[in-house]
Amino acid sequence: KFMIGHSLGGCVAILCGRARPESWRGIILSSAAVEPPENMLGWKGRILSRFSAALSYLVPTMEVVALPVNDQQPEIHKLFVEDPLSSAVGVRARVGHEMLSTYRDIVENRKEVTFPFLFGAGTRDTVVNPSAGERFVEHASSLDKRFEPFEGMWHVSAWAS
Repeated sequence: KFMIGHSLGGCVAILCGRARPESWRGIILSSAAVEPPENMLGWKGRILSRFSAALSYLVPTMEVVALPVNDQQPEIHKLFVEDPLSSAVGVRARVGHEMLSTYRDIVENRKEVTFPFLFGAGTRDTVVNPSAGERFVEHASSLDKRFEPFEGMWHVSAWAS
């Protein structure tokens, strides 16, 4: 069996792979979110991250941080915003808190990653930090692992024209 996880789905794929590494012949991580954004999505994100536990309890559905705009591929961003199956709202307080907790878990337990995987990331990604992917690959214990940068690509490398 193979599994693919993109962005936040990459977190899920890593957790599944870590829980049952023998179940997977390989996992593809596409722009997987494995660390908090380097700039924490601006000053507002940095401040709110310090209060994430309280906010997630008091106002769990409050939108706390807007999603970055794909200004490198505006036609793809337009499709995303207009897609009735996608949510163009920003990060809500509870989701943000859970994301931060999951990032901490992934960073603290990278050595436990033993499943084979390929980690691909666009070099111009502003949603997740491509350098975080390189660090993840470097610290994972897997013997079959590779980081593949997609030069000039943004967060959704697979949709590049």
